[in-house]
Formats: sequence, structure tokens, C-alpha cells
Amino acid sequence: MRALLLAPVAVAALALPAAASASQVTKQADTDDTHCDSDCSLREAIKYGPVNDVINVPAGTYHLDMSKGQLVIDHALTISGAGPNATIVNADGHHRVFKIPSPGATGPVTLRKLQVTGGNGEGEGSGGGILAYSGYPLTLDHVRLTNNLMSYTDGADATLTDFGGGGVAVYGALTVTDSTIDYNSATETAAAGMMRTGGGAISVFAGPLSLIRTELRANAALLLASQTYSPRTVTEDGGGAVFASGAPVSVTRSTFASNSALVPKSSSTPTYSGGGGIYADGGTATNTTFSGNGATVDAKLFDNGGGGVYTQGANTALANVTIAGNRTQNGSNNAGGGIYNYSGPIKARDPIFAGNIADANANCFGSVSSQGHNLDSGNTCGLAGPGDKRNTNPLLGALAANGGPTRTQALMRGSPAINAGLACPAIDQRGHSRPRGPACDIGAFEADVPNARTGKAKKVGRHGAKLTGTLNPNGLVTQYRFQFGKTSNYGSKTALKSAGAGSRTLTRAIAVGHLKPHTRYHYRLVVVNSAGTTLGADRTFKTKRKKKRH
Repeated sequence: MRALLLAPVAVAALALPAAASASQVTKQADTDDTHCDSDCSLREAIKYGPVNDVINVPAGTYHLDMSKGQLVIDHALTISGAGPNATIVNADGHHRVFKIPSPGATGPVTLRKLQVTGGNGEGEGSGGGILAYSGYPLTLDHVRLTNNLMSYTDGADATLTDFGGGGVAVYGALTVTDSTIDYNSATETAAAGMMRTGGGAISVFAGPLSLIRTELRANAALLLASQTYSPRTVTEDGGGAVFASGAPVSVTRSTFASNSALVPKSSSTPTYSGGGGIYADGGTATNTTFSGNGATVDAKLFDNGGGGVYTQGANTALANVTIAGNRTQNGSNNAGGGIYNYSGPIKARDPIFAGNIADANANCFGSVSSQGHNLDSGNTCGLAGPGDKRNTNPLLGALAANGGPTRTQALMRGSPAINAGLACPAIDQRGHSRPRGPACDIGAFEADVPNARTGKAKKVGRHGAKLTGTLNPNGLVTQYRFQFGKTSNYGSKTALKSAGAGSRTLTRAIAVGHLKPHTRYHYRLVVVNSAGTTLGADRTFKTKRKKKRH
């Protein structure tokens, strides 16, 4: 991956027409007998199949033969397994798993429903599990990319300018959907000509990068560059999980958890360093959680930090994200435990910045332009927009499997983030509908509070009425009652009744009696479950007059 390899990126959009052929892998042994027939290995299917082939790989573990090396994909194809925990391609730490080179590649490549593990990219600078620099798009769909290593120790090659991607490194477009990327690492100990280094899991140069419904956890970047080659200098370092330089980034319904970036003191003085979760030159994040990531930066300059997110050089938009419990350890005060924004505004709408840790500026450092309805557990994000909450504890639960494709931090009962958002997406990070109350919630998680709507009073008489309303339990065991009285303070209530634990809207009614004739009464529906209480709107009715005696 030298600088000259960037040239093919311009052809990335030129996809070739789909082909009708499909190859079938029939054995796990890594053989190469110059053709793929009824006795066909994965290597043979890749090497001898047609352009735009679809290679079907049954369940099993496919150990690569060390003497044959990595699997080289030099044409457009799709490799489809039986699932990320069923079809496993393992290089056993001897070499990289997949390489998509240039020149030679002729179209996009898709890896689907398989696991890529045991890769080691030592020697070429990037891509422990997968290296793609054809310029054509690479898609990882329902893939687990785990326990791959990119380690570079040869500092003599001054033409090697970029390093990273313990799991995957791409020059061009990368799309990752419904995948898990974990326990990958990138370690750099010497780099004579390096300019950009990072990405324990993913490095993308040029891009774009799109992450959808994907969890990146426990990935690490250890960057020990010793910069001695003039006139080059390491200008960008970081990204415990993701390093995206010059690459537009879009992250949707994904989680970054327990990733780490370590940039210790050396003779190098990188201009920009950090990003325990992600280092990016701007982009967008929607319905996404950054939890428990860390950046330790012992460089000499001030422009470093960002335990969860480091962004610089371009606009960044955050919508309904949760950035919580991230940490930056830094000798300087300008760290940013949650986010560090060097330049280019961060536009924030409905995010939670909470419980992040740094020497100073615990939740945020740098310009955050509030679009309204943000929550800061401290007062370091400079929030001053409509509906913003400062010095407010959001009452977040621990990162957990709360439903949906990725882990989230639930809003606990009574959270001030509930019903405090505005203009949120139609679903939350888990895929649950928004809003579930009178307004959507701040952050990536929409609390499963029930819906409640007070209906009309029916069968109104002199001493009684039937109170009606509609509700939705939203998947939790739920109860309901009506409050009523002569004022909006009510004072009386019906007994609690069960509404079940479904996710459909229900119509319910309860008769009340012993009312006074010719009297106005207030009432409302109250719905309760373990996530919280929802109050229907106040409504009124008037009982009928007494009959006159003649």
C-alpha cells in the first residue's frame, strides 16, 4: 500500500453486470489443482471462477495452507457462507486472509455470512485480515472479522506512507452491514515514511466508509511511530476501532465499545492524534452508541484526545447518538473524554454526552453547534440551543443486549432524556419505533415507555360515565388506570388493570360511578410499565342534571 496505489480509486463506481454462474466449494482442504469442479476448494473457486461469480461456502473451518499464502481476489465476485459462526476462514496467524490487489481487480467484491480470522498482515503495512486497494467497492455483510493482526516493524521502507487496519484496510469504498468486528489490533513500532497511521479494526483511505447495524468492540491500535524520514512526518494517528482519513464516514445504528488507541511519546510529534472509538475527517453518526472506549495520547502537541470520537478537518453531524463512559488520558488539558473536535463544526441534535472522563473537558472539547435537545452530564459541550440540558444525569443503564442488532445503553425509569427530544429518526438504534410517548427521547435508545391517549367519555349519566382511551404496551408488561376528579389534580383513580405485553394499540374503557350530577370532571389515562409512566392528555366531561320533580 504505497502512495502510487491510490490511482485506481477513480474507477470504484464502475460496477460490472451480474453473472449467472455460481461456484460450489466442496471441501475444506486448501488445495490448488488448477481448476474448480466437483472437487473444489475455496482457493480454487476464487482463483479459477469467472468474473462476478457467486461462491457458496458450506459451514466448516477453512484453514489456509501457510505455503500457499493469502487468498488473492483479482476479479469481481461474491463469497457467501452459511453464517459468521458457521463458515470460518482462518489463516492461523501465518499471513493475511484475503487480498484484493491492484492492478488486476475488475469490480466490486462482497464477503457475506462468514468469519475472517487469524490474519497477519506483517510486511505490507496494512490489512491484517483483509487488504483491498483495487479501488472498487468492498462490502462485508453479516461478517465477523475477529482476532486479526496488523504489525509493522520495518522502518526502512520510506515509500510506505500509510499504515493500519488490523481487521481490514481499504483504498476505496467500504460498506459494512450487520457485522461484528472484534479483537483485532494494529501495532506500529517503526515507520520511516509514515504520514497516516491507525485503525485497530478498520482503516479506510479515500473512502467512503459506511457502517450499518455493526458492532465494533475490543479492537486496539498501538502506534509507536519513530519519525525520522524527512520531509515526511506522521500527521494523523489514532482510531482504536476505525481510522478514516480523507474518507467520508456514515455510521448508522452501530456500537463502538471498549476499543482503545495508544499513542505513546516518541520522536514523532503527530499533528492530530486520538479517537479511542473512531478517528475521522468528519461524517455523520445516527442512532449510534460510543461506550467505554479509550484514548491514551502521550504526544507533545495539544491537538489530541477524544476517548470516543476524534474528528477534524470536515463537518460532523451527530443525531440521536449516545457517547458515554469513554476516557482520554493525556498530559495536556485539551483532551475531550467523549469527543475531540479539532476543526470543522460538529452539529449535534438529540445526543447524550455523559460520564466521559478526561483531565479537563470531560464530555467535549472543541466546537459543538447545538441543533437543540442535547444532554450534557456536565457543562463542557457549550450547549445553548433550545431544549438543551446541562449538568443533567441521563440515568443510563449499562451497555447490554436490549434487543436489535447491536448493544445499547437503555434509558432507565425517570430519565430526563425521555420525551425530551425533537425531530428524531423514525426508529432507534434497535429498530424500535420512535416516539413512544408524546415526544422522542434524546440519545440512541428510545425508552420502551407505553403510549397513552385519553379518549372520549361515553355513556355519561347523572352519576357515572365510561372513560376510554388507547394504549400500546410497547413490548413490556403494562398496566393502566384512569385518574378523575373535579379538577386537574384529580384525586380519584380506578384500580390498575393489565394490558399485557404486546406491541399493538389497544382500546380500553373503565366505568366510574358515584359522581355528582351537573358537575364537570377531569380525567386522563395513565399507563405504567417497567420503563416508565405515560400520562394521557387531560380531558373533561359534565354529568347530567337531576330530573326535576313535578
